[in-house]
Amino acid sequence: MQIEIDRIDSKGLVLDDKVALDENLLIEEEGSFLEDIDYSMYLSRENEKIRVKGNIHTVVSIPCVRCLEPFDFKIDSPFSITLLPGQAIELTSESLGQDDMDYSFYEGNSIDVAKILMEQVNLFIPIKPVCTPSCRGLCPHCGVNFNREHCQCESSHNEISYLFENIKR
Repeated sequence: MQIEIDRIDSKGLVLDDKVALDENLLIEEEGSFLEDIDYSMYLSRENEKIRVKGNIHTVVSIPCVRCLEPFDFKIDSPFSITLLPGQAIELTSESLGQDDMDYSFYEGNSIDVAKILMEQVNLFIPIKPVCTPSCRGLCPHCGVNFNREHCQCESSHNEISYLFENIKR
């Protein structure tokens, strides 16, 4: 989904659509899209600088870090980014400076809308997603999901005492 920069005139450009993107590009390897990405964007241009303001809505299935069960994670959030041409980065340094971190970049005379959308989806996925704040996780001994059942492990055998027993040996 490429948008030619020349299409962005003095009034700007409005994009409003639904699109299916490749779930292999999700930052969460076991994640998948449950809905197409519904988005709206307003692009404005100041010479080579492109400002993008928009809203993104979708639902992804991702595993909980506590119980490992997949759950539906809704993304419905506004975003705002500034795009600069890729050649705007000074190539004399091996790393980006603090000022460079405020921008994204585009190559040539077009903007890849799919790339922007995928970046936004990945930014909204939490680093440690939890299905519910009350998720009890898994038993460290037998792997039983505490949200569904109790395990048969000794009640005095909690994770900390188990770790200390291994250290004593």
